[in-house]
Amino acid sequence: MTSAKDPDFMNVETISPPPPVSAGVVPAARGEAKTSLFSRVLLVIAMLYVVVRALPILTFPMGCDHGTYLTIGEGLLEGKQLYRDLWDNKPPGTFIAYAAIAKIFGRAMWSAAVVDILLLLVISYLLFRFTEPYLGRAGALIAVMVHASMHGEMKYFWIAQPETFQVICVLAGYFLILRGGRA
Repeated sequence: MTSAKDPDFMNVETISPPPPVSAGVVPAARGEAKTSLFSRVLLVIAMLYVVVRALPILTFPMGCDHGTYLTIGEGLLEGKQLYRDLWDNKPPGTFIAYAAIAKIFGRAMWSAAVVDILLLLVISYLLFRFTEPYLGRAGALIAVMVHASMHGEMKYFWIAQPETFQVICVLAGYFLILRGGRA
């Protein structure tokens, strides 16, 4: 068991050892990697697949969760106070995000779907970069394709849910830790 007095406590290499380098990645310096052209091409193919796979999301009706989030987001824009005038059991970040959606798109049925597709593209990019050192380029491509297919098959149940925002935060946090806190 480690403690705060241990010199390896919260050491990035102790928590998460540096990933193995795949054939398409040429290490430039510690914590950084140069990506090959082939890896970039596979990433573009993955992103195109995600867009094609995600387009049907635009046709799904807004679910009751999305309607609640959007209504609370609009209430925040009107100056109402969260958890006093407006209430749901989600953290405030969800409603702030939906307030931005309401501000940009209004009450459009497809507004959450457009944001979901954008979030799915960000997640797919981060997922590709996360899995590539461990699974290789082909494995990263397959991981993105499987995730996009699974996400698309969830119909409206998974559109712009708080878990989608959490996945982005977890993957982005991983990359920040990997870089040693450097922006």
